[in-house]
Amino acid sequence: MADNDFDYTMDDSTDEELVKALGLDAGEEENDSEDDKDGEDLTLTFKKPFVFEGETYTELNLSGLEELTGADLSKVDRLMRKKNSGDLVPEMSLDYALALAVRATGKPIEFFRALPMNECRRVGSKVRSFLFN
Repeated sequence: MADNDFDYTMDDSTDEELVKALGLDAGEEENDSEDDKDGEDLTLTFKKPFVFEGETYTELNLSGLEELTGADLSKVDRLMRKKNSGDLVPEMSLDYALALAVRATGKPIEFFRALPMNECRRVGSKVRSFLFN
């Protein structure tokens, strides 16, 4: 294997070394089981009703995130590169999160841009939480 190749086959000893290096006890390791993902609530309840194009919304269902594919992620990545936002980690940006929310909900970007600032921030946080958990 070349020096720049990464070995994706990590054995248990490597995991143990990582746990030690991070100063964790074996019981403190994060549990990334699918059961935890299934329990994630992807409905965001607004603090106050929000009116967009004559319709009143009290919540936003983001469960469509679970149906997105790698192709969706790739399209959002290309969109962010075209936009050339300069973000070092585009996945952490609000625009990236809103682009995924648009794809997940089918609502136009104008819907998200019209949200009160705090609600828009909460949408971004919910999407990022889904991405990184």
